[in-house]
Amino acid sequence: MRGYSIFKRGPVYYIWVYDPQTGQRKKVSTGCALKAEALQFVQRYLRGEVVERVRRRVLPVSTPVCYTYDDFRTEFLAYSKGQHKQKTYDGHRSSTKLFGEFIDLRTPLADITVMQCQHYITKKSGDTSPASARRELRAMAAMFECGVKWKKLTTNVWRSVATPRVPDRTPRWLTAEEFETLIDKLDDRIDADQREYPTYRRRQEREAAHNRRVLRQVLVVAFGTGLRSAELQYLRVEDCDLVRKLIHVQNRDDWSTKTGHQRIVPMTGRVWRVLFTACRDKEGSALVFQMLYKRRMQRVREDWLGRSFKKCVIAAGLDRRLRFHDLRHSFASTLASTGMVTLYHIGQLLGHRDPKTTAIYAHLLNSDLTKATKALDDLDFMTFKHAEN
Repeated sequence: MRGYSIFKRGPVYYIWVYDPQTGQRKKVSTGCALKAEALQFVQRYLRGEVVERVRRRVLPVSTPVCYTYDDFRTEFLAYSKGQHKQKTYDGHRSSTKLFGEFIDLRTPLADITVMQCQHYITKKSGDTSPASARRELRAMAAMFECGVKWKKLTTNVWRSVATPRVPDRTPRWLTAEEFETLIDKLDDRIDADQREYPTYRRRQEREAAHNRRVLRQVLVVAFGTGLRSAELQYLRVEDCDLVRKLIHVQNRDDWSTKTGHQRIVPMTGRVWRVLFTACRDKEGSALVFQMLYKRRMQRVREDWLGRSFKKCVIAAGLDRRLRFHDLRHSFASTLASTGMVTLYHIGQLLGHRDPKTTAIYAHLLNSDLTKATKALDDLDFMTFKHAEN
């Protein structure tokens, strides 16, 4: 091609370009180390797509910075870590990562469409379950809602995504007889520990024996009060009023309840005896339930609690699908099945903020339904008697 010549000096290619106005030639740097890229630069330069700067420096025309989904995700996770609990933050981090892998992290944030979001939720619902897909949808909708507030987006596309339908399901719960079967199996193992403890030589065996006694205390309190797993883990001695038989579930500097609301839960006689034993010889700020791990007393871990409860369920021959959280359902279901406690009071004891959450136990309130049916029977009887007369 006429009008220029290309050569290399050091790591960079240069071109000599003839200037017809001055009749002289000038040296221009391509800024490229590869000849193929340098030739592409020459083509753009000759077409006028490259602006020459002072001192014969030639720079490409700058392009606007693109705000990608990955940039937005980084800012949102930093916000979530400071505003939400660790469990909520972990959920946001997982959900945003999975969606980023579905579309591509480098996708411009403004180019994400409702159709992409709908395809993702549909795929998630098929791969896992509608309940998991619904949780993903809520997490992503919360993330994009922050984008709207931060003026990063004009609309929240996730608000237009159809929510997966989750069929109503009766919560699994333990009857009083089933719970006693579970406790009896655990007591048998604890009795064996007491007999064989002098023969235990390994540290792990002695720690397991201590932790089984703690597990029994936790299970009895969970079944008798309906406290959440985290509320049991962070329960302190000063929260247990053994004189008035009340448990104060309250927020602290290092922990808060799920809903952020404090409540008072009364103790049954069995729960009082367990807490009296657990709180004995402990300071007010000490945790009520402490497990032994590597010769140190520490807070009961949630993963250990779930695994240990599952082992007890299997040993007692109960439903393998039962989880530790089902003890909370058992407390509420037992109260509802008596017919003497309203859903409102059950919600207050459980610490529910929304009455709809407590409505899953409505099918156990048979007393109101029985009264309604009896009223119809009385009406039919009176109508039949009047017709005879």
